[in-house]
Amino acid sequence: MKIETLKHNLEQTIAGKVAYLETAKSDLICGDYVGGRMAQTAFIEMLTLNIDELRNILNDVELCIAAGAPEWTPINCPYAAKEACHRVD
Repeated sequence: MKIETLKHNLEQTIAGKVAYLETAKSDLICGDYVGGRMAQTAFIEMLTLNIDELRNILNDVELCIAAGAPEWTPINCPYAAKEACHRVD
């Protein structure tokens, strides 16, 4: 996978979760929610934290792109000979 594809996927995921968060907040305000108010509030907080973390990851990806990070593959991976390698082949 190219890093630009990863960036695009993260952007799409964040956009979808932000839209879902707005719906959850609207449902809480309108009282149209399934389960208790406390559960809905906890869900909103959890989703907000998740979006923040995804934005941090996206920022890291953008920094890698700006720095001209190499496109790692299972063949040129610097960790290929180590036990911590992420290779799946």
